[in-house]
Amino acid sequence: MLYTACIVRLFDYYTAVSLRREPFYLLPQEAMMSSSANKDVITRFITEIWNGNNLKALDTFLDPAYYDYTYEPRNREGLERALLLMQTAFPGHETIIEEIVSEGDTVAVCLTLRGTHAGPFRGLPASGKPIEIGGYRFYKVSDGKITSHRGLIDLPSLLQQISTND
Repeated sequence: MLYTACIVRLFDYYTAVSLRREPFYLLPQEAMMSSSANKDVITRFITEIWNGNNLKALDTFLDPAYYDYTYEPRNREGLERALLLMQTAFPGHETIIEEIVSEGDTVAVCLTLRGTHAGPFRGLPASGKPIEIGGYRFYKVSDGKITSHRGLIDLPSLLQQISTND
């Protein structure tokens, strides 16, 4: 019975592949190449935009219909505001990619943010204190462009690190 179920599943797989008119042996490599290309887009985005503060390069990376689940407003303008806030509060900050994983059109990034609190942030004046916090980001990539973003940083830790209360 198990043998029959396996044969049926295998037949379904080959049928689905043949309908795509692609040799089945190309599918895993094709998927890996797409995942690799998507990781490259996100790595370059973090390097050029977040670390390089090159807002002029946003058009290179963002799809015209870009949607941001993290920043307000939930579009390119929200991302630009977040970038400007970080440049003002933590000039010269560095986003370090600790781990990056891609599957299909989704790229997940585990990151560390390091910098110095040199400007106002959420009502707190510059403290001159160093910061180091962790975070996660999830991007969707289509045809080499970022279509959406979701992110989370350790904001409580950040606020604790820049607090003037010792």
